[in-house]
Amino acid sequence: MKRHTLALLLASGLLAAASSDAATIYFVNSSGEVRSFTGVAAGATPLDGNAFSAGNLEATVAAYGAYQGFTSTPDGMVYGVNGGGGVDSWSSIASWIAGDAATVESAGGTYGAGSTVAGGLHGISYDANTGGFYVIVEGAPSDGRLREFATLNDFINNTNFTEDGNATFGGNIAALYYPDEDAPASATPNGDAAAGSNYLHVTGGGVLEGWTTLDTPGFGMFGVAADPGGNGGGSNRSYQNGTNFGSGVVGGFSVVIPEPTSLALLGLGGLCMLSRRRG
Repeated sequence: MKRHTLALLLASGLLAAASSDAATIYFVNSSGEVRSFTGVAAGATPLDGNAFSAGNLEATVAAYGAYQGFTSTPDGMVYGVNGGGGVDSWSSIASWIAGDAATVESAGGTYGAGSTVAGGLHGISYDANTGGFYVIVEGAPSDGRLREFATLNDFINNTNFTEDGNATFGGNIAALYYPDEDAPASATPNGDAAAGSNYLHVTGGGVLEGWTTLDTPGFGMFGVAADPGGNGGGSNRSYQNGTNFGSGVVGGFSVVIPEPTSLALLGLGGLCMLSRRRG
């Protein structure tokens, strides 16, 4: 039995004073290189205008190159779907960067086997807008469909999901939720789009793109056919990096930290919500 609580936030150093800095973003490539960026267009090493190789090299963990994706939750945990389709976890971002042995959360075959370069899932992410998780699924009946989970356990076990079959992104190689608003508005391809993309992905060709919503009208990554009013679809993306990011990426995530004011009001009930107990 194990328990993850607010103590992990303190131990990992993620519970800190509010800062004007954007969230750190980590990406991993097929060689297992872990590189970090200081936001989309913020800080010394932003994503905007840069390729994967321009990021800060945090570590090289060769085994990560075979994973289908990674994500992190506000308690500092990191989760990855491995090449066999099972879900693994690390107790902190520091442990993940160090290449520590992972904890097996669910067995191989929970998701399809492969990697985001050569099959399997096209991306996984925690979604701070809903508090749940989403994955982009390969294969029939529609390649690239969106699968959403309300809870961590549902994501780990691939159960109790809802699915949007409006598949536009079967070529994805990474997808992630990003909490900050520093992504600039892109005049290409849709000049009506607003700045502040919270949903990013990397295409099979290595292009980094963003949307302001995931699957609701208004420049959503998944939605009805594209139009200038912003009702979803690939051509309604609100951000596009001016530099090719790289087609060797296998996954990425941004660091999502709970609002300090919210944590101060959580009390005992909030501690229970931030805890996860499984036996």
